[in-house]
Amino acid sequence: MRNGGLGVGIRSKVSFSRGAAGIVEAIAQILCADDMIDPKVMLAMDLFAAARLEMTERARFVGLVSSIEPLAVQERHDEVEPVIKQALVALENTQTIGDDLRRSLEGRISDLRRESVAFGIRRLMERILPGDKEGAKTITNAYNVRSKLVHDGQTDADLVEIGLAFERVMRRVFSATLKRELLVAA
Repeated sequence: MRNGGLGVGIRSKVSFSRGAAGIVEAIAQILCADDMIDPKVMLAMDLFAAARLEMTERARFVGLVSSIEPLAVQERHDEVEPVIKQALVALENTQTIGDDLRRSLEGRISDLRRESVAFGIRRLMERILPGDKEGAKTITNAYNVRSKLVHDGQTDADLVEIGLAFERVMRRVFSATLKRELLVAA
């Protein structure tokens, strides 16, 4: 395929481990299914697929690993309410903090009622792929590397290797979530 005189060409080849009949059958299953796909699952799959279009390895990795976040429900824990109220009272009684910073900290303290995304991811993995300690470890490791990259701007980790391992596990997560076998390009 040529792109209007710029001399840019794109060529790709994809082969599947199934024949054409298998692919048609899989598409027909999806099109004929009565169940709607949860919007959070769709967003996760959108992010997962879109990550491949990123220009740099770092952006690709961040996009890829971020695809798990919509699936990780952050549960609220009311049992921490007394601790949060104490912290808010202590903040209110502190005179050395400016109004802008005070409002920012109030919001952060209030957010502590909900568990962290990382904790939600661990619970997700236990529920979706129970007993898969290696899969959970792969996801956790990738999420930690992503966090370091996003917050520090750098990492020494091998993003390609970690990203490929993350992809393999995420395909199983999507498959289990959708209760369907997914086609994988060979």
